Amino acid sequence: MLGIPCRALITKLPEEKHCTYIGAGLMKVSTLTGQINGVVAGDDKASTQILTEHKRFSFIRRKRPWIVLIVGVVLLYPFESTVMQSQTALVVTEEWRPVQGVVVRQIWQHYSFESEGHRVDLRTDASGRVTFPRRTIRASVLRRMLHPAWNVLTQGVHASFGIHTDMFPVNDPSQKQIGEGPVKAQDGDIVFRQRI
Repeated sequence: MLGIPCRALITKLPEEKHCTYIGAGLMKVSTLTGQINGVVAGDDKASTQILTEHKRFSFIRRKRPWIVLIVGVVLLYPFESTVMQSQTALVVTEEWRPVQGVVVRQIWQHYSFESEGHRVDLRTDASGRVTFPRRTIRASVLRRMLHPAWNVLTQGVHASFGIHTDMFPVNDPSQKQIGEGPVKAQDGDIVFRQRI
């Protein structure tokens, strides 16, 4: 029996259906649009037990562009990571008097994400302090996975990973203005005591 309408047999499918007898009491069911192919038993009790490839995978087929888009965004979006928190340096003499105008250099690099380092020079104020802001980097998940492998391929055993930071005075404080009274280090200050 080829192409016999079987709307009464299979009540769960909304469109016109056709059945083909394939033996052993089973029928192959297909819709007019050809979107559903499956096998059902030839009795009314089994009419709702259609297991079809279309039904099982229709969600994935319909949502595939969205899934690809979401995965692409997650892999390529540059998420922000903190390389170092804000830091304050205090430059003083051995007697804890503040030194104004000393250049303090901060350097940093996240070897797992970037190939070149960064350097910033700032001068101390009248209290001998200089504050460096929080340092961040933006890198995608894909870059976070591939850059370490690239480090190993290009540098071999000399490859570096993770964060490297440093901070230090770079010029002679003896020619700078020195404050009158002693100062106290505050919580979080990185202190450089200079012999003048």
